[in-house]
Amino acid sequence: MKTRSTPKRPTFRRLVCAGLVAATLAACGSPVKRNDDLGGLRRGPGNTPQRNITDFTSGLRCMDETLFAFGTRDVVFLIEELRDESRRLGVGTRDMMISAVSEMTRRSRAVRLVTFGNDNQNVQLLLQQLEKRTPFGILPQFDIRGSVTQFDEDVVRKDARLGVSGLLEQLIGFNVSRNTQINVLGFDASVVAVPDLTIVPGATSKNTVIVARDQSGVSDGVASIQKVGLSFSMNVSRNAGVAQALRNMVELASIELIGKVTRVPYWNCLGLDVKNPEVKREIEDWFFSMRDDAERTMFFQEQLRNRKFYDGPVDGKSYPALQQALGAYKKGFGYAENTPTDVAFFTEFLSRPIPAPPETPFSTGPIAKAAADAPSSAAKPAVANTGSAKDASASSQSAANASAAAVTPLVIGTTKPGYKVNEEIELAIQAQRSGYLYCYIQPAGGAIQRIYPNRNVKDPRIEAGEFLLLPGGQGFKISADKPGAQKIACLAAQREVYNDLPPPLRWGDFEDISLKSFADIKAAFEKAGKLPVVMDEVTVQVTR
Repeated sequence: MKTRSTPKRPTFRRLVCAGLVAATLAACGSPVKRNDDLGGLRRGPGNTPQRNITDFTSGLRCMDETLFAFGTRDVVFLIEELRDESRRLGVGTRDMMISAVSEMTRRSRAVRLVTFGNDNQNVQLLLQQLEKRTPFGILPQFDIRGSVTQFDEDVVRKDARLGVSGLLEQLIGFNVSRNTQINVLGFDASVVAVPDLTIVPGATSKNTVIVARDQSGVSDGVASIQKVGLSFSMNVSRNAGVAQALRNMVELASIELIGKVTRVPYWNCLGLDVKNPEVKREIEDWFFSMRDDAERTMFFQEQLRNRKFYDGPVDGKSYPALQQALGAYKKGFGYAENTPTDVAFFTEFLSRPIPAPPETPFSTGPIAKAAADAPSSAAKPAVANTGSAKDASASSQSAANASAAAVTPLVIGTTKPGYKVNEEIELAIQAQRSGYLYCYIQPAGGAIQRIYPNRNVKDPRIEAGEFLLLPGGQGFKISADKPGAQKIACLAAQREVYNDLPPPLRWGDFEDISLKSFADIKAAFEKAGKLPVVMDEVTVQVTR
């Protein structure tokens, strides 16, 4: 007997199932194709890294320009390990801040960050190492400390789910879900003064950020066709990553901390104006935290000199030239010359663009020094004589009386004719006319470095006839670190020219300079200031 099979007609249930499966597979088609298209991006070394652009990238660049405009220089920070006290993130917070500070000093070279060590013993360890490794014995002025102090997960959590049940659930198990998760992240940082480790008042940054993570997707979808299984899940997520949120906060903290320490209008770089209550309070704090009128006068002296309105010392004394400079500055704002130099003007001075300076700055001229301030002619230092005509000439000049200094615009000498290794070198400098002094040293076989002015002595002004002793108890030392000839040179410019130097020449103190000779430095100063610069140099012989 033969048996013939008759095809069965599809029932209504089978038609529904087939339709649902077809619809499900059609929905799978798009994401599967998208994943195939991404295959070309999964070649490992072939992928192109992308620059990390944050909400504060432009703010970091703005800070660089602001520090440049304000003439900020030789501000040195040590940075501690910025720990994650929540112990849940495991991200490189310290490296984030190092990158941020590097970004904000591209042109200004205003801030240097010492990355010595990686724990809270950095300052003590650095003190010990400086005694062994550096001939200058200098310390950073400030230490940055901070941590991730808060990470609260699921502060708010909302879940929404849409599914199917009954017959359809048995066939394809299909559901759609959406959830919103709110996390709160906190970062606190502050600045302490070195070496006494006291808090710098107001130099803090304490911010929190809310991280919202929204997820929506189609998941747990399973369709079975005979013995062939198909598993498909699709997740479409839009996440504000916790680590990226932390990077934003670290960059914000970098802008705040450095802006507060250097007292530049950092709020401009955060898109805030002086009407903001916090900014207004900050400016008032700066103004009233200056101990007395002398400290406020020094602030205006320094800034007006940087802005080419004033030419004179930064000593807290109110000279007629300073009052003229302030009057001209106020006129540039459209104010009367006798407008009070109060907190309202201080706010404008910080925040508004710099008006056009006068053709020549208002000058104090030579400032008379008390006779007691200068050593007697019998105490003039001798310069080490290396046998060259120049050194012999310098030696005879430094050993002569005050009238010899009137012949040479600038004379430098040492207090001893020679030094042994590890002895401290002391310089004596005398200028015939008032100017701005920069001194450099080149150890035997080493690179040139600037030793004056520096992080401890900000004002390079030297008055006519003044004797300047270096280091002279000013927080650094010059040690004869190895045998050989150490060269020292000082340059005196008619006006402050540092802020006119292009970015590659804005070297920090005690930092190797790329130029190979003192003559190259002199030429760079003359080109930047468009005025002649006088220079004198001496060679110090160091023996064992």
